[in-house]
Amino acid sequence: MAVSTEERRIVTVLFADMAGSTALGEELDPEEMRRLLARYYGIARECVEQHGGTVEKFIGDAVMAVFGLPSAHGDDPDRAVAAALMMRDRIREDELLNGRLAIRFGVSTGEVVASRDQSAGDFLITGDATNVAARLQQEAEPWAILASD
Repeated sequence: MAVSTEERRIVTVLFADMAGSTALGEELDPEEMRRLLARYYGIARECVEQHGGTVEKFIGDAVMAVFGLPSAHGDDPDRAVAAALMMRDRIREDELLNGRLAIRFGVSTGEVVASRDQSAGDFLITGDATNVAARLQQEAEPWAILASD
């Protein structure tokens, strides 16, 4: 079922954020930092999409992805965790990123209000699942994936 203007949905939200990005940004010149972020964003998008999710937005050095839009799957929480595991492995293996980035992950499932920006084709979601995933990510140790029950 595609999301029309606005509706309530049960989705799984994945937040991924770089640990220590402020210090890294002070150490690198802006072009190099931008190059690292572009690689990180590319890996994140590939991992999320490969597991049936959608990147909702990039926020600075954070990635917010949603699983369950436009179509829900019974295993959306598993898909989100699998995407986080793949992202973690790919970043650790990447020659440019390895040793320079550490990522923290938060995953939460719950009800949100989802709307679609028809002009951009993007989903916008609001709700507690988003807030919980963000808080879990903030509490996670580098490379850890914290998920709500």
